[in-house]
Amino acid sequence: MRILKYFFLVFFLLLLSNCSELIQTNGFSDDLNYRPNYPISETLQTPTLSFGIGIETGESFIHWTNVESVDFYELEKSYTEGFESSWLIFRGSEISFTEPGSLIRYYYRVRVIYNLSASKWSNIVHN
Repeated sequence: MRILKYFFLVFFLLLLSNCSELIQTNGFSDDLNYRPNYPISETLQTPTLSFGIGIETGESFIHWTNVESVDFYELEKSYTEGFESSWLIFRGSEISFTEPGSLIRYYYRVRVIYNLSASKWSNIVHN
């Protein structure tokens, strides 16, 4: 009986470890809480952010301009325009992100990470 309990515990832990795919990270670190303090590079191009809502689905479509020199992009979301309390919702090489629509107002901004440096944050958009 003890071996069976151990087996199910190990199975459950392995299952949980594979659930990190639910966060959209596209091959980069799936720990979006890990946020190094990258130095700001004045030479990195800052992407321009745009926002749209799907007419039929109500989904939020966030898109930004492509930048030549990029390791990955980081998309941040906040309840406030000043981003006093924010969280990282995407880290990857794509130039768009989709999430379910919401009645709560959220603010978004994106930046480029390249060669262990960050661009300035983009313009801010909201739903």
